[in-house]
Amino acid sequence: MHNQIIKLSIIILSSIFLLSSPALAGGKAKGKNKTQPPGWEQGEKTGWEGEDTPPGLTEEKLEKKQKAGVKGEETKAGMQKQSKKTKQEAEEEKAEQEAEIEKQKKERETEINQEKEKIKSNTKKKEG
Repeated sequence: MHNQIIKLSIIILSSIFLLSSPALAGGKAKGKNKTQPPGWEQGEKTGWEGEDTPPGLTEEKLEKKQKAGVKGEETKAGMQKQSKKTKQEAEEEKAEQEAEIEKQKKERETEINQEKEKIKSNTKKKEG
């Protein structure tokens, strides 16, 4: 009986917690009508020099950010070219290794055939 009360209270508390957590975590919702960003209903924004530029962000900073983005893309492209080169080098190295393995196999096969011929000739000498 005592265990059942404890289990029931744990279930009730956990369900209350799970049901209340989404309501408490919903702080980043849109505006009142859910179509405008938060704070929009408080009035017109002031301090903006242009329509798209917030205060503290000048044209120079925008240009620097754009240039940094272009440099990042160029660096990424350079890394991709380098990785392609390394892939080609790896493929060439693999092909060389496979050729060497084939060469070793053929040498080993000729050695085995020579050993077989020696054994045949030795058995013929013993028989004859």
